Amino acid sequence: MTMTPVFAVAVIRLAWEATVNPTAGTLTIIILVILGFLGVYALLVYFTIKPDFKKLKSLPVGIGLAVMATGGFISGIIHFIHFVPSPQAEVPLSLVLAILFLFAGVSAYFLILWIIWSVWKSRKNRG
Repeated sequence: MTMTPVFAVAVIRLAWEATVNPTAGTLTIIILVILGFLGVYALLVYFTIKPDFKKLKSLPVGIGLAVMATGGFISGIIHFIHFVPSPQAEVPLSLVLAILFLFAGVSAYFLILWIIWSVWKSRKNRG
């Protein structure tokens, strides 16, 4: 479980940030990121203990992945909305990078949803 300290440090750091800067937008982003970390960690632990990759194509795992991707997508949009009017976005290159990151997030989100849908549909058609 090499990744346990990494996930623990990330969650502790994010929780600490929530106590230092408790604005509504920051709390929303931090809660969604912590839940995403815990979801990925739960999948890693499950597949480490019981490596059954047929479960990876199951509906509950697909729903969990879709929920985690949606949380990441929402927190990315909130972060973008808070970043654009901030003083850190004064440099034009910062705004270009933020837009490119947002575009990458939108693209990745719809790619994840498409993969989950296609796996579910192929499984439904098989039986």
